[in-house]
Amino acid sequence: MILAAWYAIVCGAFMLILWGLLLLTGQVPNLESELFALAFHWGAELLTALALIAGGLGLWRARRWAAWAYPLALGMLLYSLINSPGFYAQRQEWGMVGLFATLLALTALALVAFVRDRSRAR
Repeated sequence: MILAAWYAIVCGAFMLILWGLLLLTGQVPNLESELFALAFHWGAELLTALALIAGGLGLWRARRWAAWAYPLALGMLLYSLINSPGFYAQRQEWGMVGLFATLLALTALALVAFVRDRSRAR
């Protein structure tokens, strides 16, 4: 479970770092014309990143609440990993689409491993 916990923590931290860098370097397209849409998107991404970090820490420290927080956070990440590649596909940035596909597969594996381990523990 330690690897699964670290996966969530690292994904959450990288989400925060990536958005911070994109904003600081001015690489967010349509920032002025789509500010409200982006603000809601950032809110969802921020909640996902924080849920991943919290769920991962809870799992790592074997907290009871991690039994629901960790899969919830991975579910939020799954949604983001399915939704976000569309932006990059539209721009024909296939490397980023591939990155999201890889992360989608890893997240699905992490969720399956978590559920399997929880089933064995009972």
